[in-house]
Amino acid sequence: KSTVEMFRQAFSEAKSIDWLTRLRSSPEYATMKDAGLYFAEPTAKLSAKEEQFISNIAHKIPIWGRVVKGSERAYTGYLNKLRADVFTSFHDALIADGIKGEQLNKELKSFADFINNASGRGSLGRFEESTAVLNAGFFSPRYAISRFNLLSPVKYAKMTPRARAEALRSVGTYIGMGAVVLALAKAGGAEVSVDMRSADGGKIKVGNTRFDVWAGFQQWVRLMTQI
Repeated sequence: KSTVEMFRQAFSEAKSIDWLTRLRSSPEYATMKDAGLYFAEPTAKLSAKEEQFISNIAHKIPIWGRVVKGSERAYTGYLNKLRADVFTSFHDALIADGIKGEQLNKELKSFADFINNASGRGSLGRFEESTAVLNAGFFSPRYAISRFNLLSPVKYAKMTPRARAEALRSVGTYIGMGAVVLALAKAGGAEVSVDMRSADGGKIKVGNTRFDVWAGFQQWVRLMTQI
């Protein structure tokens, strides 16, 4: 569903605005925002946008600027739809199990934080207001810290029971799928290194080309292994 929405918004700014308008007018929107679920809003201030599109400079390039805008709508549209659907699914499951009141709010806030991190939107803590400055020196600092958060046992220990169980299930599925991809690649003749002290650790190597299927996690694991 998120992929379909991604293509719809990529080719139409009107459809992108319409989707966001319908989300804001939905009864679930207030619950999502109260839980701290993040949604990128392309028309808002830069700090509210996805980090990969934190600047509007590329929008001003003749012809190519339209491609960049379409790419931004596709990226943000996909993640917004995914965040909303996953949160709603978890919320509905809690309601079906009779969870309500303060317990419900705690579970939703805990899971919203997981969704944010899983979709690359980690919290910068005391540096939250310095996003623009950090982006000037580093590429996507929120994304980088979100990968670290998802590798931290402390993060899961602080989560509420239901949110933690769902988060660990998702992470387990992700690791399992990644391992299957590496195994299939190796069976197909590609070189796969399991030495995480190496820059090629956990990557698929075909000739001089490396394929990293871990979306930012490999670098943190390698750093921890080296330390």
